[in-house]
Amino acid sequence: MLVPDFKFTIHVDSDNYINKEEMNDALVAFLVYVFTEGMVK
Repeated sequence: MLVPDFKFTIHVDSDNYINKEEMNDALVAFLVYVFTEGMVK
């Protein structure tokens, strides 16, 4: 399993609302990172 250098965390333990757009942006950035890392190596 590929572990990126940056910390990828989503806090769900609190009763706070989850920002779907922020989560999607983070997920897209994460997938792009994994994809580009896979292409480079």
